[in-house]
Amino acid sequence: MGCFHCEPPLSQMLEDPLTLVLMASDRVDPDALRELISAARRRIAGSDAKPARRRPE
Repeated sequence: MGCFHCEPPLSQMLEDPLTLVLMASDRVDPDALRELISAARRRIAGSDAKPARRRPE
């Protein structure tokens, strides 16, 4: 059964021709954006493993 109202995966959205045209018009580098997303995923995954530190008040 297909999912007609689901959002496509981010990887698929970043390969969409219209998305690429919009990113080019905004001077967004697709490779730099993918690296930024990967870094954010790594940070989020790392934060799940460690308890949050409290900042000194």
